[in-house]
Amino acid sequence: MTETLHPPTPGTRTAIRATGLTRRFGSVTALDRLDLEIPTGCFFVLVGRNGAGKTTLMETILGFGAPQDGTLECFGLHPHRKGAQVRAAIGYLPEGRAWPYPRMSGASFLSHEAAFRTEWDPEWADRLCATFEVPLHQRVEAMSKGEFRRLRIVAALAHRPPLLLLDEPSDGLDPIMRERLHETLAEQLSERETTVLAATHRPEELAGFAERLGVLRAGRMHTVLTRDQMDREGLEVRVRIPEGIDAGTIDNLGVLSREGEGPEELWHLLAEPDTLAERCRNAGIEVVERRPLGVRELAIALLEASK
Repeated sequence: MTETLHPPTPGTRTAIRATGLTRRFGSVTALDRLDLEIPTGCFFVLVGRNGAGKTTLMETILGFGAPQDGTLECFGLHPHRKGAQVRAAIGYLPEGRAWPYPRMSGASFLSHEAAFRTEWDPEWADRLCATFEVPLHQRVEAMSKGEFRRLRIVAALAHRPPLLLLDEPSDGLDPIMRERLHETLAEQLSERETTVLAATHRPEELAGFAERLGVLRAGRMHTVLTRDQMDREGLEVRVRIPEGIDAGTIDNLGVLSREGEGPEELWHLLAEPDTLAERCRNAGIEVVERRPLGVRELAIALLEASK
């Protein structure tokens, strides 16, 4: 029987901690001295361009391969040493649909998953199957992308894990099923402390959950923002710029992207609003209009700035 990793004690307040984490595959460095800390109970949204290392990070947390350098802990355990114990505490929703037993039915798939989960909740699994309209009697090989995705969601959630790793969670889901996924996540989070690491190209879909936003670039954590920073410091500002202003002055204001020619420009930036207003006045820059950035706009601006 798989040894279960129990939810952390109140004194264990870090679910995931990576320090200098490095993973290489031949000449390719997928994770490059990555530093990351996710508090227990946090919903962490991870964005990054294709190939940034998001999936590799999740697979390393699962214990699928040891890092070449650095350390990684999941609830205080090293996944590459205590892989089975760590995986027992994780609900994993992978991006792809690879499965070694394509002729297995949906029901057999879930029975297979339940056999490795001592915390499997049959009643909750049944509710999830009904919610996501899982075709239990259909073979995996005959399922559409969306149907198999919904089956995977049930498998990830049915043992009520203390840690969820969601790789592109809404991929393949229609709008109704996306809404049901969000409602189900909200129910799980309200009933028990759950840490979530969700990698996505659609951060706006998870904006209501996001407590931290991380930007991964070339295997390194480029930026991590708290919810307060996202709401307060992510700004779109329309400005009028005096002639002859030094480009370095603008860069020092935290500008992530600039649009427009001539004296008036549109900026996306990360800055404390009052400090920005004062620094613009001191530089002779007139702030014409200001509004908060949405999570999607902020993520795009951060990704563009991290090139």
